[in-house]
Amino acid sequence: MKLIIISVLLFSIKTVLTDSTYKAAIIEYHPIQHNNSITYKELCKKNVENYINLIKKAPQLDIAVFPEATITTLTAFNHRQVLIDIAVELPKLNKPSIKVNPCLSSLKNDFPEYIKDISCAAKDLKTYIVINTVEKIVCEEDDEREVQKCTEKWNLYNTNVIFDRNGDVIKKYRKFNLFHEPQNCRPKNPEYVTFTTDFGVTFGTFICFDILFEEPGEVLVRKLGVKHFVYPTMWFAEAPFLTALQMQDMWASGNNVTLLAANANDPKVGSGGSGIYQGLKGPRSFTIESNGSKLIVDDVYKNLNEANLIRKVDEDVDEIDRKGLERDGFRLIANNLKSYTSFEINGDVDKRVCHKNLCCHFKLKIDEVESKKFHYKYRALIFSGVRSFNGPINGGLEVCAISFCKDDTQESCGQRFIPYSKIDWVTTFKSIEITASTIKTQHKQHFPNTLLSSLEPISPQNFEFTQIDVNEKNVDLKMKLLTPESRLLTFGIYGRNFELDNETPDQVYDKIEL
Repeated sequence: MKLIIISVLLFSIKTVLTDSTYKAAIIEYHPIQHNNSITYKELCKKNVENYINLIKKAPQLDIAVFPEATITTLTAFNHRQVLIDIAVELPKLNKPSIKVNPCLSSLKNDFPEYIKDISCAAKDLKTYIVINTVEKIVCEEDDEREVQKCTEKWNLYNTNVIFDRNGDVIKKYRKFNLFHEPQNCRPKNPEYVTFTTDFGVTFGTFICFDILFEEPGEVLVRKLGVKHFVYPTMWFAEAPFLTALQMQDMWASGNNVTLLAANANDPKVGSGGSGIYQGLKGPRSFTIESNGSKLIVDDVYKNLNEANLIRKVDEDVDEIDRKGLERDGFRLIANNLKSYTSFEINGDVDKRVCHKNLCCHFKLKIDEVESKKFHYKYRALIFSGVRSFNGPINGGLEVCAISFCKDDTQESCGQRFIPYSKIDWVTTFKSIEITASTIKTQHKQHFPNTLLSSLEPISPQNFEFTQIDVNEKNVDLKMKLLTPESRLLTFGIYGRNFELDNETPDQVYDKIEL
């Protein structure tokens, strides 16, 4: 009997290894919120029960990815003692010989019940599972934190935990770029965490706000050559450049990698938008749920060169309008654009504008009709400098883009008209060509950045993004619209200049309220 079991297992692994795709699930999850009728420990267990019930509905999966902070919920973030009570202790996991299996643990208090439940689900469903939770470590044993935040003997971390098909915890990753997380410690050094699966794919991982920074994500891509990423997030959408699907798509296509992005769902605070992306081939599947949870399952190509150009979304104007109307209640934070150089777009444009070391050349052909109803105006935005990401960290930017605006002023850019049904779409962009000319360094990354009124990015077959090395010191980035668009919100080049991170910002930002 043992020989039969081993033979079947080996055959199964061999089949998976030779397959050109793997089956992945991402879950956009709306967590149960805390109230007086349930304890935080019960809340964590109930959220994980919902997790498991969702993936049980799927066919046999290779990997499932859940969002950030949806086991513990956002309300726990400001209550340190609550976080300590529900956090998990994990070993360093830095040796292949170390294996931890909460499902099989015989000690009652070794792990929280919700961790045991996830481990058993990974074992029973034979699926790699990625979750995000709070990790705790005894202060005296913690030599990896940047700043000690020790109370009640514990340091806390925002941590991804990866389980294999046996329910073993095989890797963990601690968030490096924290976003309004006063109870959590920042690791002293960024962690470059990868794990290799039995289906022959090596994944990197990071969390939410990390995606905007060089470490760890860009280092994993450039120096370690990682091509597939699992990404739990609780993203707060910011217009005009950093809504969730828009940002996920730009990172995956700008780095030409596969990204499995699972986002928390809470439209009233601007959280929502999850997807499976295959680099320059674009999104395979994505969603923004109006108020709820959704499981997305898709076959993901292991080799991007073999991936088809697939976009499982209808680009028809009526479908865009239907989605835009559904998403009226989705909150967008407006980016402070006061330090940008800009000009209003009226009719066709052929204009070059520079800001510091960045020059942007805009060539636009436009059809416009007169209207006295609500309708968007558009401005060209140019910026080279430093912004504050709503308080925690400053970052260098290089931006050449077109943005929607509620009126003629720059301050109104990135602000939507509500309700959507009252908008008159008077502007059709027949063609757009934007060229960004800048100094080339190893610590910059530029991305194509697009957004339609449905809060979804433009399909990759509808635009072209190229980089041309002018000489050893200079580079041109070109962004070109290939088909007319009449529901455009944002189109352009969004660049990060990591050399300027933590420099003094060009403008002051109001602190975000979560």
